[in-house]
This record gives sequence, C-alpha cells and structure tokens, in this order.
Amino acid sequence: MFWTNRAHPDNVWADTVHGRATMKVADVILPDFHDTIAALQHKPPVAIGTLSMNVTWKGGGKLERVDDDEKDVGGTVVQGPASVWFHVESDDGFSYTSDRHGQKTLVAEVRSERNGVFHH
Repeated sequence: MFWTNRAHPDNVWADTVHGRATMKVADVILPDFHDTIAALQHKPPVAIGTLSMNVTWKGGGKLERVDDDEKDVGGTVVQGPASVWFHVESDDGFSYTSDRHGQKTLVAEVRSERNGVFHH
C-alpha cells in the first residue's frame, strides 16, 4: 500500500551541495483501506489514521555531477546516511512509534536534478 500527499514547502528543506535535507509532516489524515483492492474499489476505510513523520538525510558523501543526454537529465547527487521517525495512530485504537536508534541506511541520497528543456 502507498500514499501520496503534498507536503507544504515550509516542511521541506534541502542543502543539495552537502546532501542534507529534512522533511517533516504532522497530523496527516490517512484512510486505511486494509488492502489495495478495497482502496481501488472505493470501499469505505476500515479505520482512519493520523501520521506524523520526520525524515533526515545527513549527507557527508562527495558531490557528484550527473549528466545523461540520452535520458535528458543532469544535476548533482550526494549520498550519506538517513533516518526516519514516525508516529501513527488510528481511530480503532492502534498506535505505533518508530525507534530512531539502530537504523541502517542502505541507500540515501539528495539530488538536484534538471531535465527536459531545463537540462542544459
């Protein structure tokens, strides 16, 4: 299952040169449809959840330039560790808070990208 939601610009910050960024959202209402089929069939949700989340990209890798004329995209990328904290609770009594400690970053990067007519 996945959700997409627009974040207010004040809740997102990025320093693309150093690969650091944050995204914070609070009290986002998410209907829980149990499964994808129920959501696609517009069935009523089984519960309504509220999500708060902070994602932090810490950077630290070297700044690399990316330029791919075939895909018509260019920009910069910096890799480094990232961490996620979130809290979700639903109106049916479920509640969960993630643990910030012991997280391992497999791949995290902050990119500055230009494509199409903005590529060159």
